[in-house]
Amino acid sequence: MHTFDLGTSTRITAYYTYSFYFVSTIFC
Repeated sequence: MHTFDLGTSTRITAYYTYSFYFVSTIFC
């Protein structure tokens, strides 16, 4: 359970980072 939670958290963080980078590129 904890391992799954950790994996999900990492995946969400990566997705957030990618989205932020994508949005930043569009706005710039």
